[in-house]
Amino acid sequence: MRRRSLEIVHYLARQNSDERFLAFCLNNGEELDLELAVGLLAQTQYPDTNVQAYQALYDAWAAELRERIDFAAQPEQMLGVINKYLFEDLASPANRELHRQP
Repeated sequence: MRRRSLEIVHYLARQNSDERFLAFCLNNGEELDLELAVGLLAQTQYPDTNVQAYQALYDAWAAELRERIDFAAQPEQMLGVINKYLFEDLASPANRELHRQP
């Protein structure tokens, strides 16, 4: 009985998240806040996702990346810094190994 109750609660939470995400998409068109969109989309499968916490994390990553980028450098060099940060520095050990394979 308890398990079924939890299933119903989770179903209703996901349904509510689906409705919020759909409303967001319908009301924002092409001028949407991508971070918020990703958070709302995540909540459709994981209703307890803390969207504001992830937005703060993205902001911290962006600030750190801004410090690493030489904006006077060539685009290829800037892209290399971004790739290193995303795919090496932030990657889990398993993901790092995947990116090293030929």
